[in-house]
Amino acid sequence: MEQEYSLQLDLPVRLKMAALSDEFNRSVFVEITNNTENKFFATPATYIFSGYVFTLPTPLINPGRRGEALFVRTAGTARGSVGVLTYTFGRDQFSLLFSNPYDYNLYSMICALYAPVVPEATDENLYYKMYYELAPSEFFAKLTLNSGTGELSVRGGNVVIGATMNAKGSSSISIVIRDVY
Repeated sequence: MEQEYSLQLDLPVRLKMAALSDEFNRSVFVEITNNTENKFFATPATYIFSGYVFTLPTPLINPGRRGEALFVRTAGTARGSVGVLTYTFGRDQFSLLFSNPYDYNLYSMICALYAPVVPEATDENLYYKMYYELAPSEFFAKLTLNSGTGELSVRGGNVVIGATMNAKGSSSISIVIRDVY
């Protein structure tokens, strides 16, 4: 059995330890589980509208493995953690839009998944397209949360990508990817 060693604490433990820090309020922890038989999720790319990448996305998520990333707000600002995370697999990609805003009186939390037919650059244009322009379809789903937990899923590249997001100050998004048969 393969064993992995890490000198760092597990990310959820680090997140809990830092929960009292200003920058971790309005953070977004993303965990991606690859339940496919033969697809490798690689070349992560990010576009950050607000905040920054605290823990870089796992560079390669093999079948049967998990990857993670942590996005946090910039301390001392009245802004949340907002951006896009993209992974490629073969000639396909999927993108996650996340938004954990600073002021819940003005904005809601948002989570969106997009599996474009043709890969797109992870940039301000993709962020704007996912946040404002795309309509619900087999390839795009968007969730707005004010409390509780929400789920959404899309299809693309012969996989189903499902996500669950909780509406908390330190939010988490769990993504599970499986093959379509």
